[in-house]
Amino acid sequence: MALLRLLASYHPWTIQLGEERWLVVARAEDDEAGSGALELVDHWAQERGHVGLIPMLGLDALHLPERLEEAR
Repeated sequence: MALLRLLASYHPWTIQLGEERWLVVARAEDDEAGSGALELVDHWAQERGHVGLIPMLGLDALHLPERLEEAR
């Protein structure tokens, strides 16, 4: 929930991929705003010691759930 609050201005939503796996999706107006959102996520993850995050920008992110399943 903390990450969703942090990304509130990017209109985030989540998709649950597993019991403890979530995909957080946010919308940015342009690449600069998207880069800013990725920096927020990176900082948030580092502060909390989270590992295994895969931040992505652009249309490639739409295929992330498929890639995660293929990697299993």
